[in-house]
Amino acid sequence: MNKLITSLLFTLLIVVSANAQSGWYTTSGSETIFSWNNPIHSVRDNTVIRFAPVFNFQSMLNKDISNSFGIYTGVNLRNVGFITDDPADANTRRKFRTYNIGIPLGFKIGKMGKAFLYAGGNIEYAFNFKEKKFVNGDKVEKNVFWFTDRVRTIQPAVHAGIQFYKGANIKFQYYPSSFFNPDRTDVYDTLYKRFDSNVFFVSLNANLFKGTKFTYSE
Repeated sequence: MNKLITSLLFTLLIVVSANAQSGWYTTSGSETIFSWNNPIHSVRDNTVIRFAPVFNFQSMLNKDISNSFGIYTGVNLRNVGFITDDPADANTRRKFRTYNIGIPLGFKIGKMGKAFLYAGGNIEYAFNFKEKKFVNGDKVEKNVFWFTDRVRTIQPAVHAGIQFYKGANIKFQYYPSSFFNPDRTDVYDTLYKRFDSNVFFVSLNANLFKGTKFTYSE
């Protein structure tokens, strides 16, 4: 099932990157992510803002229905995670992240050729998970897992943002589901439970929706 989902998402990436049909156009861009955890268990004052400039890519398929309203979908590759100090282990910091490939779906309201607001949802598939442990600033442990059930494989999210006139863009994204998989009790109950969180990030983008076509024409 994991391989099938991955194949379908990469197929969508190829389709979106190909020539768009009449009335649709493609845009693309990278994003720089600043993320942190919104804890739901014991870790409340130990979060650290995580800076993730790579690798975050987005390709959008857009349709401007009018001068003031449009819709979009597409595909993205995103580096999502958080950093937190371990309250049960002195001088210890933990870093967790997944690489996700996902599909956004949303709408745009404003001046399509200038500035507008946008909002929507995402379905993301986590295919790679990395965890690191640091003691007194030194890395003492690193584990990488492919297609693991240690984290939630399917990660839904909601997002909203602002596209500015010159192409600068700021986006906010929130994952309402917990980061780790509570059904994997062997590691969840022994380690992950005290770190489990809902991840939130702010990202800076350039020209995310800035393409060759912005305005509606008859």
